[in-house]
Amino acid sequence: MALASGARSPEEQSAALHARALDERVQRHLDRAIADDTEAIKLKPDDEQAFVDRATTYAYWGNINAAIADLDTAIGLKPDDITALIDRGAIYAARHDYGPALTDLNAAVKAQPDNLGAILNRAAAYHGAGDNDKAIADLDTVIKQRPTLAGAYYDRGNAWRDKNNLQRALADYSTAIRLKPDYA
Repeated sequence: MALASGARSPEEQSAALHARALDERVQRHLDRAIADDTEAIKLKPDDEQAFVDRATTYAYWGNINAAIADLDTAIGLKPDDITALIDRGAIYAARHDYGPALTDLNAAVKAQPDNLGAILNRAAAYHGAGDNDKAIADLDTVIKQRPTLAGAYYDRGNAWRDKNNLQRALADYSTAIRLKPDYA
């Protein structure tokens, strides 16, 4: 899926391919998005954002190993890329690999303590790992900063339920439903 090169520099061609890949991903043309990001990476192999975006597409496509490999490369290119750390941590957590998930998410939260995405993903990893106290503490932090975020109440309700505190679980579920009725 080559773009007409004209007189564009490799950086401009890479940017155009990358932009098209993002549009293709939104339209769920995942094979085309991966092809465009792959071509963009060939033109500009140090573009960590292209690796992050291709990883997202691989994850949507279900190719988790390729997604993690691309995120590893992105983090290698830019170790302080918080988005790549959060994404890789979330993918590890989704496949129930909580040790590496928490390593990445703890690093992300340490680097950006107010990053609610990092905190929410870490809460999910803690919950998945069975550490409901830490999950609840993270969700308390999120709720304090975003008291209308229904998903945080729902997730905290799950953690309370797993701790057998059904009264608190029901209170959080009720709040989640009040804030977002489609949780019912």
